[in-house]
Amino acid sequence: MKTILITILAVFTCILNSCAQSFPEPPQPPNSGNTHTEITNTVSNSTSVSSSGNSYKFKSKFQNSKRTGVENIIKDVLEDITYNKTENGIVWNRLVDGEVAFECVLTKRRLKIILNKEAFSTSFLEKIEELGEDLQEYVSTHKEHTFNRGRSNSVVQAEIRLERAREELKRATKDLKRAKSK
Repeated sequence: MKTILITILAVFTCILNSCAQSFPEPPQPPNSGNTHTEITNTVSNSTSVSSSGNSYKFKSKFQNSKRTGVENIIKDVLEDITYNKTENGIVWNRLVDGEVAFECVLTKRRLKIILNKEAFSTSFLEKIEELGEDLQEYVSTHKEHTFNRGRSNSVVQAEIRLERAREELKRATKDLKRAKSK
């Protein structure tokens, strides 16, 4: 009786495993040009980047010790845009047809960038997206070093992209393991 029960249980388990493996992965929705990335490293460091058809948004919360570095990175990239110091921080903006089409607001521990893609050239958009990548990298590092953009040095750029890809691969691997264990 015991062997019959074990045999039935083994057959049932095999059937369940084969059924579970025969269902295909659901298709991915088509890419409509909308992307959203959110990275949280610690309780105090988080970054969210959203890029849709006509807007780009970057939001970041970071440790107080990163504030000066974030400001320096922004000032380096936005050197041709004048900024205003306010009671709460620093604001860079550009008006198009009398309306704010680009705004970068830096406060003590937060940064927000909003860009209307339709109002600017592709080169300005790429410049802001690169700024977002640099800021995301700087905010997410645990080191207290001075950030070196190194845009002119292609080797440094490649190393930065490689490290970013490694980190993304680690996160994706962890997410995959979590999904499989459910």
